[in-house]
Amino acid sequence: MFCDPCDDADELHGHHHYLDICFRCRKLLSGNRDIFMYRGDMPFCSEECRQEQIEIDEAREQRLKQTGLAEQQRQRQLKQSPQRIPIWAW
Repeated sequence: MFCDPCDDADELHGHHHYLDICFRCRKLLSGNRDIFMYRGDMPFCSEECRQEQIEIDEAREQRLKQTGLAEQQRQRQLKQSPQRIPIWAW
């Protein structure tokens, strides 16, 4: 069996390829177990970790969408409402 000395050196110094560690819980992924991928380049140790990340991403996207919609509505209201001049400014 061929051993790459670089692999041994990397492990001794704590350097790992990004597919060696679960994106969610940072658990070391073992060589003989399944890796659950998400969005092409995020490895997870289990379906549960992957599902947690999916839910976090969906919640973040929903917040951004709501924030964007709220800002659009505020801008639209500002454009549609007449400019109000305070009475004290007369």
